[in-house]
Amino acid sequence: MQEQSGGGALADIGAHALDTVRHVVGEITEVTSAQLETVIKDRPLPAGGIGHSQKASATERGEVTNDDIANLSVRTATGAIGSITLSRIALGTPNDLGIEVYGTRGHARFSSASMDALTVYQAGSEEPGMDGPRTVAAG
Repeated sequence: MQEQSGGGALADIGAHALDTVRHVVGEITEVTSAQLETVIKDRPLPAGGIGHSQKASATERGEVTNDDIANLSVRTATGAIGSITLSRIALGTPNDLGIEVYGTRGHARFSSASMDALTVYQAGSEEPGMDGPRTVAAG
C-alpha cells in the first residue's frame, strides 16, 4: 500500500507547509520533535482509475503504512520557534494551508481558505479603544 499511497501527511502536504514557514519566517534549522500518527489503520484498496478519479474497492482493504497526522516542533535561523500540524483526515476542514506568526510587535494570520484576506495586529498602532486585529482584504 505504501507504494500507492505516498509518504503520508508529512511528505504529502508537509512540503507545502514547510516551504511557507521558510518563506515567511526563515530557514528551518532544527526539528526539535516530531510525532507521526496513523489514525486510520486500514483503508479500501484501489480498484482502478488514477489520481482523484481513482476508485476504491468495496470489499478489499489493506493496512495503512504511512501517517495521517504529523506534528512538528521547529526552530528557524531567525530564532523563531514554532509548531507545524498536518492532517490528511481532519473532518469538516477543507484543503487549507494556514500560517500564524506572533512576534514582539504583533501578529499576522493567513488561511488559504480565505486567500483574499490577511489578519494583522500591530501593537500600539491604533487609537485607544480601537486596538485589536484587523482584516486586510486583497485587491
